[in-house]
Amino acid sequence: MYHKLISFSSDYLNEDEIKSIFPSRIKEPELYNEIVVEARMDFILRKEIVNLFDDLKAVWIFQPELIETLLENACLLHGPSEDIYDSIFSLSRLWNDARKGVLEGESVLENFKECIDCLCVRRSEYIQERSSGLFDMNTDNSFISRDIKYLYRNIFQLAAKLLTSTELEDLVDYWISIDQSANFNHYSTGLTISRQIFDSKQLDTSSLLKKIILHAEKIARAEQDTGTLTGSLAEVSRTYGYCGFNDEFKRVYDQIIEISFGLGYRKDYQASNIVKPLEYMHLQDPEGTLKRLSEVFYIQDKLGEAGNGRMRHICMCDLIAFTSTIYPALSLTLLQLEEDNIARSEAMSRIIGPMINNSTESDLVLYLALVKTVIRLKDTGTSDGHFIHLAKKILNKAIHYKNIEIIEEVLQLIRYNLEVELKDEKELIKFSGFLSDKGFDPAHYSFPVHEIPIVAVKEESASEQDRIEKIKFVSQLKKIQ
Repeated sequence: MYHKLISFSSDYLNEDEIKSIFPSRIKEPELYNEIVVEARMDFILRKEIVNLFDDLKAVWIFQPELIETLLENACLLHGPSEDIYDSIFSLSRLWNDARKGVLEGESVLENFKECIDCLCVRRSEYIQERSSGLFDMNTDNSFISRDIKYLYRNIFQLAAKLLTSTELEDLVDYWISIDQSANFNHYSTGLTISRQIFDSKQLDTSSLLKKIILHAEKIARAEQDTGTLTGSLAEVSRTYGYCGFNDEFKRVYDQIIEISFGLGYRKDYQASNIVKPLEYMHLQDPEGTLKRLSEVFYIQDKLGEAGNGRMRHICMCDLIAFTSTIYPALSLTLLQLEEDNIARSEAMSRIIGPMINNSTESDLVLYLALVKTVIRLKDTGTSDGHFIHLAKKILNKAIHYKNIEIIEEVLQLIRYNLEVELKDEKELIKFSGFLSDKGFDPAHYSFPVHEIPIVAVKEESASEQDRIEKIKFVSQLKKIQ
């Protein structure tokens, strides 16, 4: 965070002003040969690499002699990491030269091309010594491709400041020609570059932006999985709208409708894949959201019998849950209309839950009345926990607003549900712990208070231990004889 503040300030303050504000607490950046790491059941480009360009700005200002040491350390690396670090250090030197006003005009464009050359890392040749299994894959390639956009963002953000429109177009053409070689390329890179150029507010970039997004769209369409393709094209459509290409925005969105209602992973027709694109479209064109929702609900209704009931329930819940974030009243009407096609308790848990999180104090009475209608009996299968889940959300909100009346009513309902209907003593004790954590006395609200008894460990004397060991030895000796 310290380095990020310096990086942000460097756009507005000179070197002396930064030194007068920030203490010199520069930590030498660490370089890694392993550039892809695991994070929450996923793989990402290491954040130290993504942030290195910003970190080096502080090094240039406070401790420039450290740069040569870092360059020497980078030379010891191998594989993709060496080229990626070369690109970052080259771009960092460009930034420092521009800041000091010592850039040579003719070489600036070539320096940017050098940075791009380094990022277009050639995939290492793969020699297959045996037949690959169905799920064998080299994951590093795919994750370098997906996250390389963060490094291109830095390149084109600086390029938009230092290059003329003609030079910027030349640089984009150079990047496209190399990106088509299908090394570590990814559709999101082009979308990121287009947003950076659009945000730079340079004049006459319309044709250039469209060329970049079309290139990204071509890469995105190479995907064959329905879910992934839908999400990719949603981002493409959103970028078209972000950059002002409303006709292209509508063209891709219309195709998303066709794709997302195709065969899902369960080989049935369903609309779950359309929710994420709808979120993107709303950010770009909020006025058209209601019309888009009517189209999607109409198609889903027509396809209702094509899939199984469970998937239809999931699709309707997803669509109504999205609707609730924008039109809460409409979502309640849809819940009523689709009563026969959804599992009531689970649907309310997924839809009402987010609404409770965003509720005001005056809304709590309404949501509590709705939650009371949730089926709470044990024989409802997967619906067992939905009432407690929603009631706890209302309780948290009531505690936040210090509404004693709602707190007491919710606790009475929860205790009755757990004690009488579900007869779940474990959950009762667990809820007592929840109340204690919130600063309430469980006994005051008739919740059980069970303290875990402390079992004293009996210490045996050394002589007693010796006697036991001797008895064991004699017993074993008798068996042998």
